[in-house]
Amino acid sequence: MNFVAGDVSRARPALRKAGLEWLDHLAREPRRLARRYLREDAPFAAALLARSLHHRLTHRPAHRA
Repeated sequence: MNFVAGDVSRARPALRKAGLEWLDHLAREPRRLARRYLREDAPFAAALLARSLHHRLTHRPAHRA
């Protein structure tokens, strides 16, 4: 998508700020992006989230006085 040339408009600022611009892209071009975003990227994102959650639950920060 060519945002710089102005061929494609960007997502609304609220979506960009929330880090959900990809969701706007998916809604605009589901045929082209669904496979990439949902089939290929979702398992990676889920694994990353699981790792982060596991780390957060097992590594408690030291108490600061």
